[in-house]
Amino acid sequence: MSDVKMHLCDSCGGHLKVDLEKQIYTCPFCGVTYDYEYFKEDDILSKAQTFEERGELDAALDAYKFYLTKDPHNTGVLKKAMLFTHHIADINVLRDVKVMEGFTSDPSETKWVVESSNEESKEFFETEQEIFEKAYEYHNLAEELEPVDTEVKKLEDKILEIDGLIGGQFLTYENKDLGFSDYKDPRKVAQKWRFGYVMSTLFMSLLALAATRSFIGGAVFGLITAGVCAVIHYATFVTRIKEIDKLEAQKEQVKSELSKKREISKEIASRKNVALQNIRKLMIKLSKLEEQAVD
Repeated sequence: MSDVKMHLCDSCGGHLKVDLEKQIYTCPFCGVTYDYEYFKEDDILSKAQTFEERGELDAALDAYKFYLTKDPHNTGVLKKAMLFTHHIADINVLRDVKVMEGFTSDPSETKWVVESSNEESKEFFETEQEIFEKAYEYHNLAEELEPVDTEVKKLEDKILEIDGLIGGQFLTYENKDLGFSDYKDPRKVAQKWRFGYVMSTLFMSLLALAATRSFIGGAVFGLITAGVCAVIHYATFVTRIKEIDKLEAQKEQVKSELSKKREISKEIASRKNVALQNIRKLMIKLSKLEEQAVD
């Protein structure tokens, strides 16, 4: 079965059916057929350049690939094929991290270019191939990092939410002298109130003892006072303290998970930075190789 590729018809602009085996182009829209003369080397390069100028990189790539069937080691054409296979016109666009983040082209698709290059240009193509591989790695790391960073942000927001809920359990006091509300941790306030409960119980016991002249009466009033203090303490402090303890335990779990996610994010970001530094070094090396080739 022949290898069929697509080009544009010079007559109507429609996509041509290209039969590389028979070396015939046929337009299914206007019926124009291009014979072997269409495939002369000068002609095919001219058409490839026309496609390139139009920004039709896929069509230009097809033309350059056909030219390589006649001259498989042509360095200039291999350079074009290397770039256009990855849908870029200039390797320097990969200096932009945003472009690298969106680089989804499989680097393995251009290994054949490196294998087709001659000894004089092989290092150049190997370096360029390595740049594509690092750019693809950078893209994959960016894809891997995005959901992790999203999760980090969610966990940070969750901690802020829990802090707000904990703050909601604090006791509010109106400071009339300063004109604003003051918030106090019920756990600290409860400690101070416990001394008051003990003193109130003793006072009521002694008062009842003095009034009734009976130890039983003093004990009963003491127990009643202690019970009242316990109810007040529970209603005012215990429920709040239990809720705070529950929220703080939840916060610790979230903080532990957040710490793990941050470590993962840091590790991926570090690998991204290494890939970026490698690309920049390879770009410098590629520029030097180009200069040496010109010299």
